[in-house]
Amino acid sequence: MNWLSKVIELIEQGSFYLMAHSWGGCIALHYAAQYPEKVKKILLLDGGYHQKQIQYDYFAKINKEQLNFKPDCSLEDEIKSYKVDFDGYVFSNWNDFLEVERNNYLRWSKLLEQAAKDLMKEEADGTIRFCACGDTARGAIKSMYNFPTDAIYDKLETPILLIQATIPASWNEIRTILVEEFQKRTNSLVKRVEATHLLHWDNPFLIAEEVIDWMK
Repeated sequence: MNWLSKVIELIEQGSFYLMAHSWGGCIALHYAAQYPEKVKKILLLDGGYHQKQIQYDYFAKINKEQLNFKPDCSLEDEIKSYKVDFDGYVFSNWNDFLEVERNNYLRWSKLLEQAAKDLMKEEADGTIRFCACGDTARGAIKSMYNFPTDAIYDKLETPILLIQATIPASWNEIRTILVEEFQKRTNSLVKRVEATHLLHWDNPFLIAEEVIDWMK
């Protein structure tokens, strides 16, 4: 928060609108709680409402055979899986990488291809890997775990719109639990969009309309 506030002071002296995605939603909420006079409105893109311990407890209790993925049931589990994902997302060339990326989203375009490539870097040996490493992912997960946003829900007075993803469906029950608590305690407006966590990639025109309408 100290670093972020110094950066924002260089950009904007007055109040402003704040939009954030995923882990950025948690950062946005903590900023608004600490500097309520600075933020006019917040728009969260499927972020800010995730509570790590509640998620771990949920997945630890349910029947895992009904899931099409292996859930993380502890902080250690999630850190390990993220480090494997980030450090293991390596390809021998750009074509192999893009072939996998095309199947990760609901749509594809030249702009999305460039956006996907911007997440990666080419090493000296020609391999393609994430710009961010597993240690970066570990830091983000630990931040969400150690500084949960539900601890500041009651301090948030800024108007908030949460646009929530609905894909994959296997996350819908825990999403609903978390979002209902978030909405009740922050008095936020929630809109659900048929999209993955990268909903601004899946449905950019709808998201753009929501942004303009919320912040006009």
